[in-house]
Amino acid sequence: MSDLVDLRTKAAEREFQNYEFGDDNTVEAANGWESDSGDDEVSRVVFFAPRESDEDQSTSVRGHFTVVFQPGTAEVLEAYATCDGEDVGYRPDPDAPAAPRF
Repeated sequence: MSDLVDLRTKAAEREFQNYEFGDDNTVEAANGWESDSGDDEVSRVVFFAPRESDEDQSTSVRGHFTVVFQPGTAEVLEAYATCDGEDVGYRPDPDAPAAPRF
């Protein structure tokens, strides 16, 4: 793993741990980080617990979490989550301490 890939992976993990997914979106699990070669973003599949409004209460809901970097660096430009085609949660102050996700 190159130094930049390692730095980006660590930065992405910090963003994920700090991200506020919202009261209705409980993260149950997440896959590893994926990126296209030469791309300035990484993403992972995230599995949310079913919401009270979901018809099927037995199946996790699949979403995505994406981190976008300044080209050629590990500086995070944005981080966002989506589920069912809609934005989920928000990125808090990047200097806030991380809380365990699961």
